[in-house]
Amino acid sequence: MAKHHRKPPSLFGQRLRFVRQARGLTQAELAERVGISTQAMHSLEMGDTPSPRLPHLKVLAEQLEVSLDFLVGVECAKPWAPLPVLQEPAMA
Repeated sequence: MAKHHRKPPSLFGQRLRFVRQARGLTQAELAERVGISTQAMHSLEMGDTPSPRLPHLKVLAEQLEVSLDFLVGVECAKPWAPLPVLQEPAMA
């Protein structure tokens, strides 16, 4: 039987999940705040959505209290509000 190999999440997906968890939110809670389905939130975190819509990105950044630059992976960008100390996922 062939194994299904899933590609690793994008940097955006990794940061989205990291910050969401650091803020103590579930996928369902954040999805509701953004106005998308829980499945869409899961897809964003897993990198299954290649081009997230800008309006959703803006609301995500606002709800997570991070800059859009930080969320999409701009190197020098910092979160707006301090994050609890969690180990950020290794970048693939």
